[in-house]
Amino acid sequence: PVEQLRRPDGHTRRAATQGGGPRARVGGRTLPARLPDGHREATFNTPANRFVARALRSLSALLAAVRTARGPHWKDPVLRSQIESRNRSLHRWLERDFLRELPDRMEAPDLVVQRSPGYRDVLRWYRRTLLAFSVVAGDVRLGLADLWYLYQLWCAVRVEQEVAAILGPGQGTLVPASPRKPALTGEVRFADGTVLAAQQRSAEAHGVQQPDLLLTLRRAAPRGMEELRFQMVLDAKYRLQWKDRRAQPPVDALNAIHRYRDAMLSYETPRTNRTVYGGVILFPHPNEEVYRADPGSAWHGFERMGIGAIPLVPGQGKLLREWLQGLLHASIVRLDSLGPGYPALPPRPRAGRVMVAPLPYQQAQLDQMLSENWYHLPGDAKIENHNPTHLAAYEGSWAEAGARIQWLWRIVGWKRVEGQLIAQKAQFGGGSAGRKANYWLLRLADPERIEPAMGGYNWGPCGPMYVSLEVFDLAESVFLLRGELRHADLLRILHHLRKGVADWADGWTVREPLILDGRQLGLLEGNAAGIKWRIGREEGEFSVEGIRRRTIEDVFETLKVALEAEDLRKG
Repeated sequence: PVEQLRRPDGHTRRAATQGGGPRARVGGRTLPARLPDGHREATFNTPANRFVARALRSLSALLAAVRTARGPHWKDPVLRSQIESRNRSLHRWLERDFLRELPDRMEAPDLVVQRSPGYRDVLRWYRRTLLAFSVVAGDVRLGLADLWYLYQLWCAVRVEQEVAAILGPGQGTLVPASPRKPALTGEVRFADGTVLAAQQRSAEAHGVQQPDLLLTLRRAAPRGMEELRFQMVLDAKYRLQWKDRRAQPPVDALNAIHRYRDAMLSYETPRTNRTVYGGVILFPHPNEEVYRADPGSAWHGFERMGIGAIPLVPGQGKLLREWLQGLLHASIVRLDSLGPGYPALPPRPRAGRVMVAPLPYQQAQLDQMLSENWYHLPGDAKIENHNPTHLAAYEGSWAEAGARIQWLWRIVGWKRVEGQLIAQKAQFGGGSAGRKANYWLLRLADPERIEPAMGGYNWGPCGPMYVSLEVFDLAESVFLLRGELRHADLLRILHHLRKGVADWADGWTVREPLILDGRQLGLLEGNAAGIKWRIGREEGEFSVEGIRRRTIEDVFETLKVALEAEDLRKG
């Protein structure tokens, strides 16, 4: 039977390896053929009993300290009688023979203490009394194990009151989840659509993040989009962390807000999105003005990171009210820009050279390219000198509405062929052209569609133009190069500037170096009032409205001439 299994004592272990009597050969070793019986001695000196003795002595010392601290001054005779009764009971237990002789040393509670009847009762009393009760300099201090639950409830009620004071009374209520568990559930809806919801944590919700309070702000969306929702997490933590004698919120609590923001996701659209824009923890700092005055406090971190901390104890709440007023009246621009943004992604690191070439036969030729994956151009195109890796064929007439590129092919290979072969393969009216000199026949891989299509200008290349693939990824800027790659960095700046000024939020600024051949020769600075540039001794400016109205090539030509002149001056 399992309950009769015992560890061998020292006598049995020695006999197993060194004992006399008959010997047997086992696995290449000679061992005793029969083990002697162990000699066990009954004793009360067990880890469980040592723990009980130490716990009872500690409790007795605590009650003696309370009696000494109070002295003859007892306002509650019933309480004094109960303490005296408990103290006499403890002494009777300590006089029992199986506890009286045990050593007085700290002993961790083992499995017997944690699970066996009687022992586990002592452990429960020990934890509830000794670990939550102390006498320091004559003052009796009592710690309550459920005080953090009480703080969470109080914070929820306080937040609801402050929101109602700003937006007016709401509908609904936050109610206790159950009589036995002091947690809240339910939600309160306010007139402007704001919702304050309490979430009951569930042990069954594996992997689901459930903060104490979730404040959802609703805003009308522009251009007929669906209603926008901005969620903010509020988490109450009844803990302090001391650093350099200053009370701070616990770091792990702030880290939890980061986790909520990254882990609470929405799967309603094809793309998974985050739904929490920021959050704060509420913690019991004793003086909110002292915490506000600290420039490094997490109170100031909310605007920088979208995550912060608000001190909140009874008798205070100015910072909570200030935070809620700014948040409930915030615009969608401010809510969406909480915390640092992500840096702009650089162009895809693709290597190669793109041949930008015309489609002389327009749509018919394009259809055949898309279906059969081949293209031809005259033999004097000097394709072998450029080794292109991709082909971008432009449609349209340069003299009329401008050219357009919407497909990019990877070039698998090329070779010279007789013109008659082109005439035989072409289904777009290219037969007459095919009777001329030799042609290049390019074999193409499947095309990659460019979204949106690249729009050109009414002037530009009249034949093949070779540009690097990185520059080609800058969309329309490729049409301004006309084979000159020295100005790629300048084109990148101007192209992004023209696109950005129409979409950037109020208060934007820009500061970019002007580079030619990898050397910085000038500087471009601007804001909504206008754009200024300086290249060596040359200076100039243009308005934001001007860059919207004028085509980008006007600005490009002006800066290009100044850049080249400065390059010559320095060269």
